[in-house]
Amino acid sequence: MLDTTGPKLDYIYEDITNPFAARERVAERLEGLGIAPAALEAVEPAAERDMARKPQVELLGAYAQGVRLSGPEAAATVPLDQTTSRKVLESFRSGLESTPPREPDRVFLNLENIKASSDAASFSVYVGLKPDEKPEDHPENLAGVVTLFGVADATSPENPHGDNGLNKVIEVTDAIDRLHLTGVQELNQIPLRFVLRRGRASDIQIGRISIYRQGK
Repeated sequence: MLDTTGPKLDYIYEDITNPFAARERVAERLEGLGIAPAALEAVEPAAERDMARKPQVELLGAYAQGVRLSGPEAAATVPLDQTTSRKVLESFRSGLESTPPREPDRVFLNLENIKASSDAASFSVYVGLKPDEKPEDHPENLAGVVTLFGVADATSPENPHGDNGLNKVIEVTDAIDRLHLTGVQELNQIPLRFVLRRGRASDIQIGRISIYRQGK
């Protein structure tokens, strides 16, 4: 069990980060966004106050057509609500220019009603790739790996709780940070690429995709 990614297991947990490391995470993110180290000294107490406040969660965009991996990969482009996307962009300006600096909005990708017949199936999710870009050439765009343990029971209509599939959540904040650093002024859509890792391609379906912002 020292390496869950070994050939006999090939399993990656959705999140193994320290749940109590929010202060370090916020400081690391702000530094990546260009905040000077001297300004980060005041971030820790501010992050503690933010942790105590209930976050605001709001739908940023949704793609309801569904996605089927009918080959090695599939793509979808999620349109964003303009009012909500402006809130995300504004959170960078207000957060990074405040004293002390505050963390901008975080952004999460929800993959809903995922169905497949094999629990061994898995796929990678890339965010922000251009149509002509190859996923293997851009590891920085990899948002996460989705493993589907339990998906067979969740897919089978014969199961009392089946036919609904699985839901998975991936944080895609890094992709939004990269867009901010390029000077983007409008956020209209988010392109996604799904790349098969294991399983039969035509067997994996995603019923709905939604993206949420989480702010303070």
